[in-house]
Amino acid sequence: MSYEYSSEQAQLDFPNPYRIENILWSVRAGILLVCALALIFLARKHLAAQALGSFLLPVAIGAGLLVVAGWNFLRIGQQLRVFFGRGQPAGLAPELEADQRGLTDAAKALMQTVRQGALEFPVPKGALNGVLYSLVKDLITAPHYVQSVLQNRFTNLASYAFLLLAMLVASVFVWGTPAQSWVGLLFLALVVYLAVKPIANADDRAAVRFNLTQVVTLTLLAILGPVLLGFSQHALPDLSWAHFGVQAVILLLALTVIESVFFVAVKAQLDPPPPVSKVDTQDTVSFNADPNVLMQELEREMQRNWEHRIPNRRYARVLPAISLGAGAGNFSGQLLEETQPMAPAAFSRMDWSVVRAYPRFFWLMVIDLLGVLFTLAGAVTLTVFAVSYDPLQDWRPVFGMASLGLALVAVGGYAFRSAHTLWGRFDFESTLTWVEFEGSYVRSKARIGNQLQDRVFTERDVVNVENMTLRVWVMQLRSVVFGHHGQGSRTQRIITGMLSQPHKAEYLKNLVRQFAGEQSIVIAPTANEDARRMAAMGALNQLGGAAPAAPALTPAVTQGALLATAAAQAVQAFCTACGTSNAEGHLFCEQCGTTLQPA
Repeated sequence: MSYEYSSEQAQLDFPNPYRIENILWSVRAGILLVCALALIFLARKHLAAQALGSFLLPVAIGAGLLVVAGWNFLRIGQQLRVFFGRGQPAGLAPELEADQRGLTDAAKALMQTVRQGALEFPVPKGALNGVLYSLVKDLITAPHYVQSVLQNRFTNLASYAFLLLAMLVASVFVWGTPAQSWVGLLFLALVVYLAVKPIANADDRAAVRFNLTQVVTLTLLAILGPVLLGFSQHALPDLSWAHFGVQAVILLLALTVIESVFFVAVKAQLDPPPPVSKVDTQDTVSFNADPNVLMQELEREMQRNWEHRIPNRRYARVLPAISLGAGAGNFSGQLLEETQPMAPAAFSRMDWSVVRAYPRFFWLMVIDLLGVLFTLAGAVTLTVFAVSYDPLQDWRPVFGMASLGLALVAVGGYAFRSAHTLWGRFDFESTLTWVEFEGSYVRSKARIGNQLQDRVFTERDVVNVENMTLRVWVMQLRSVVFGHHGQGSRTQRIITGMLSQPHKAEYLKNLVRQFAGEQSIVIAPTANEDARRMAAMGALNQLGGAAPAAPALTPAVTQGALLATAAAQAVQAFCTACGTSNAEGHLFCEQCGTTLQPA
């Protein structure tokens, strides 16, 4: 299980995708271990004969295979369980802390993607890529990592096929002549030189590339080189004992088979063109309050919708700026958050039946099986070398078997490394919410109460916002990462699908609109402490009168009276000229005398 946060969140676990690879990798490691021990055991006969020189070669090869086998077992141990901790997979943009504000360039690019409702894909370049994209129609909409890998592997496949064809052409002209071994040596050196880059490089996107000049030069050498060798074959050392050409052909065929199957495996990773839909919800809101209270309510709503109580990824947080000294101005605010990416439930356990049912996994298994077969062939070849190696006889033909065996073992490891990153494909689903509002405000003062008769007044500075533009986007995202290790994925998380959620966007818009409409501009005592203090003040006022002091009102009675008064004032009429509240039934305003409109 590979997605775990705590023991009570079992729903966050999903199958370890490396399970089948671990089984096949352990078979390869076991083959290498047995071969290494066999080489060391067979070398004992040279030590017994006190032939130290012939003893060191098989022992050195065996020690090297022991190191490779140990490294393979170490990798298997690291992949028995794969964890995505908190903060993983990586966000789509740099994440902000809870108290941070800001808007990064990556967040702006993500907003632009959401606003346009379109995913951008790189444009292929080059002649080979033109052929590739014509053969694989859906490649243009694949994740950039998949495109890059397939481009380089298609280049490798074309290069190996070209080398094989050139070698066959050159061999036709020297077949059965002493120059045949030299042609084989030339192409073997060329194959080894070119194959070192993709086989030894840790980057699985390393490619063998030929430019036009190299293609023309190699073609001329394949055709004219045998003729030139024919003129000087008598002056060259005799290499008839060697089989360099056979080794070159075997390596080229092995690499071509791996690249061909890998090409099919990457094609199986391609999905249909990603679904993209964009529906933005827009409205206007008017209210009397600081716009920052809307941001506070938005953040509370985002927290209420945390996925499994895991904090959202916050990419942008811009608070509305309201100047304290300005009477009017403009403001804008933004909030961009993504819920914790979760793995969709596809299958509960990675086993052989799942591998056979999904082409995405089946062809990766085929690549690993090829790696096991090439490793086994290399181990058998090395064992035959150790049995046949005798420095007292002609050792040169046998030495070629050692080089071929090591090459086949290296090709087997290349097959495993090729499939490894694609085994580590992790798909995720999440919800991206972007709220944007902008508008203008006017600052004013509001007085509530009868200036002549009322003893309690309320006065407040009011921020009036008219027709603020409110936009809400809620998108369901599908994303993918490739490869995984303790510090995170090998590749950035890539969006592969984006579907609008209009119902959720409408709900969030209505929530903000309702919250804005509930903001009050009236300041009134409502707490129990306010009622207690007002009761004490009333008792002091009664002590100052001539009549006997009436019993002081209790805080509970005072609070009830305040609430009852507020309820009665709710049906009173307000003057349209000065805004004074008047008792029900009055025909003229008590403050300015303006005729009141009947309710």
